[in-house]
Amino acid sequence: MATASVVPSGKWTVKPEGEIQIQGGSSEDDPAPVTILDTLNDIVSQHGAKPALKVKRGGEWKTWKYTQYHADVQRVAKSCIAIGLEPHHGVSIIGFNSPEWAMTFMGTIMAGGIAAGVYTTNNKETCQHIATNSRSQIIVCENKTQLNKILQIKDNLPLLKKIVKYLPETEEPLDTEMREKGVITWEEFMEEGKDVKDDVLSDRVSAIKPGHCATLVYTSGTTGPPKGSTQINAYH
Repeated sequence: MATASVVPSGKWTVKPEGEIQIQGGSSEDDPAPVTILDTLNDIVSQHGAKPALKVKRGGEWKTWKYTQYHADVQRVAKSCIAIGLEPHHGVSIIGFNSPEWAMTFMGTIMAGGIAAGVYTTNNKETCQHIATNSRSQIIVCENKTQLNKILQIKDNLPLLKKIVKYLPETEEPLDTEMREKGVITWEEFMEEGKDVKDDVLSDRVSAIKPGHCATLVYTSGTTGPPKGSTQINAYH
């Protein structure tokens, strides 16, 4: 007779799908733990019309209000689901600080995944280690420099489903070879989830617990392969 799998739960866990038990909720002075998405929703409801992100591109500033940022995070989450991101699997993000980085980070978590930041200075071997360790099914990279690293290791990443490049302004368009290897632009990525229903996303969000891993923060790897430190939803 088949037995149901048991999701690890306790004071600590090394399983990506595991849940850390957190104290709280016993009284008004000891509120129950919440997820990072709960916190985002509170911020949007209180400060929706205020600026959340700004970036200067092409000599002009572009601004996202919190409501706009939240909507784009939802689009990222739906696109991750459409591409095939499974709960508790990773999305590696390699690039400098940008709106796309922030949206990918939160969108990954909203889709039930685990966001994994990658140093822009990492070589291809280190990128491969992080993508493998985090079970990344999507890699989002800033530019052609970072993309080239990923293309060199793609065949060693059997879980990888799609590669997204998000800064095209000063670079040549993606060529046929890149597209055959699963590379898409940010604009194309944001359209991937257009047919994903709201209730599908809601189901993913409802399954996220405060004690679930939200992101893996990796060390620089100076003395060996980078080690991933778990950051759970409640501690963001």
